[in-house]
Amino acid sequence: MSITDSNGNFSEDFLKRLEDLKKDQKENLRELERLRIDAYLENRNMPHQPIESRLDHNKTIQEMWSDFNLAETLERYPSQNGEIPIEIHAKSDFESDKKRLQEWRPRVTVPEPFSMTVREAERKPKGPKYTRASLEIDEARRQKEEEDKNMSKEFRSRPVPAHVYYPLYHDIVEHSDTRRKLTFEKRMRDLQEKSTAPSFVDRDHEKKREKAMAARELRDEEEAFLKTLASSFKASKPAPEVLAPKQSLVEFEAEREERIRARAQKLLQCSSLPPRMNSAPSPSARSRSASANEQRSNTRRHDKPVPDFQKLHRKNMRKLELAKKRDELERERQRPKSAAPELASSKRAEEKAQKKALVAGEEPDSKVFKATKINFSPEAPPIRANDSFTRRRDFVKHTLDLMDEELTRANENLLEKRRSQRLRAKVIRKSIPGKTNTSSQKQTRQELKKNDLQRRIEYRKNLNEIYERVEARPCLFE
Repeated sequence: MSITDSNGNFSEDFLKRLEDLKKDQKENLRELERLRIDAYLENRNMPHQPIESRLDHNKTIQEMWSDFNLAETLERYPSQNGEIPIEIHAKSDFESDKKRLQEWRPRVTVPEPFSMTVREAERKPKGPKYTRASLEIDEARRQKEEEDKNMSKEFRSRPVPAHVYYPLYHDIVEHSDTRRKLTFEKRMRDLQEKSTAPSFVDRDHEKKREKAMAARELRDEEEAFLKTLASSFKASKPAPEVLAPKQSLVEFEAEREERIRARAQKLLQCSSLPPRMNSAPSPSARSRSASANEQRSNTRRHDKPVPDFQKLHRKNMRKLELAKKRDELERERQRPKSAAPELASSKRAEEKAQKKALVAGEEPDSKVFKATKINFSPEAPPIRANDSFTRRRDFVKHTLDLMDEELTRANENLLEKRRSQRLRAKVIRKSIPGKTNTSSQKQTRQELKKNDLQRRIEYRKNLNEIYERVEARPCLFE
């Protein structure tokens, strides 16, 4: 076994064995120290022993390990395999003595001292030289010397391992991620530069453009139609009676209702039953009249509204125009693009021939009518419509419905305004029968208020008179 390795340092096995030898040496030293102390104590009790022999004995014990050499001991005691032996002779002797002591067992129990007695024995001085403090000092000094010896040994530092210079794991991962991203971006850039838009993308763009154009045309038509409606209607100047505030009309209506109610009450008080009703009717006639009244009350009269025929006619005409446009669009969509201009020119020629025939009073060609005829029968095969066609149709329908609603609303507002104007004119004529339109509005308002107050006072008086009359009547049961 080699003591040093390839780098010139001590091998691990050698160092382990050296540590074991040191431990055994320490144990031997402790045992020798104990024996020396025991011998010293015994010699103190034995005065017949000469002092010189005792001193020589102590000297030999102290100088026992002075000329100790580890290499010589290892050479002196080689192992069977050629390796350095771990156990030395001193250790084997000590173990044999120990075994011998362990084998001997006294038959009589030897009393051991108590802890207090041990402490007192330690406190007692063990001579002028060997006290407990001196022993501790010697032990500390010896340990310090061993440490200094170990520190003074020369050693070579091992080289730094290679893995210290390697990069960390998270740095490697981050670097690889960034490199992957950069390569991906570069590839995408190259693909975008090389790639060209396919043909169907252009087709979609054209379809979107056509849809936008169709929607714009419809919007322009609606705006033009609304402008024509607005320009065709011209309102005349309102009469001065119409410009009167609404409050005066409300007051006039309230006064009129009050007047009607007062007149009805007066008629009710002054009236009496006719002679036919005064005569007591027969029970059969009474039952017949009651059943007739019940039948009359149960039967309700429903005033059916008159339909607006002009509006219905406009709606139907618009539907027909839409259907024509839809068929034309569908036919144009199904035709190939190359034949579109030829078909358009042929269609124009057919339309011109049809117009000439109508002007001349002749019957137009049947082929022209066949080309422009629209089949509205439910048994006809449905037109194949795609998503764009359905959306266009829904949009057109929605816009037409909105236009119809706006037209109806405008017509209703016009009718309502005319009706209110007529009513105002009638009310003003009834309220001021003898006066002309030149009279001031303030005077008329004041007069109306005065008349209203007088009427209310009269009404209150009449009510009080009625209450007094009722209270003055004698009761039926006294």
